[in-house]
Amino acid sequence: CDHPDSKYEASMKKKAKNIAGVVKKPFCYGNSYAALLVIQEAPGPQLRQHGGDIAQRIAENKEFTACLKTHIEDFEFKEVELDNKVEQSDSTQEQDMGEDHIFGWNQDKLELLEGPYPLKQPKSPSGESWIARAPSWAVFRVVSW
Repeated sequence: CDHPDSKYEASMKKKAKNIAGVVKKPFCYGNSYAALLVIQEAPGPQLRQHGGDIAQRIAENKEFTACLKTHIEDFEFKEVELDNKVEQSDSTQEQDMGEDHIFGWNQDKLELLEGPYPLKQPKSPSGESWIARAPSWAVFRVVSW
């Protein structure tokens, strides 16, 4: 969310409610709904280090995940922190522009076997710095469908 710190909490709650509405929306072939949810760009290292007071608190306490849990009660959730150090043009210091990824799954449908884990950022063939999103992965087994 690109909101002033004062509006960050309300924005987070609205986003969690909207995501839950999509996850719980029945598919056209029955009453089943999504079994897996993966959210990138969740509040993470960048906000923990450089956000305003409210954004830092939300990222540090993983309040976005807690908010999702209140709307999607039958899902299990796990986060993974992804660092993404970027050299700042105005200094020699690197700033962590990382994010958290949130994996949510219905335990009646899926079993988490591994992860979630951050993946290593690939090296650029030209030697340029990394400018893309940090990747993550997890392994699930289908329990029932």
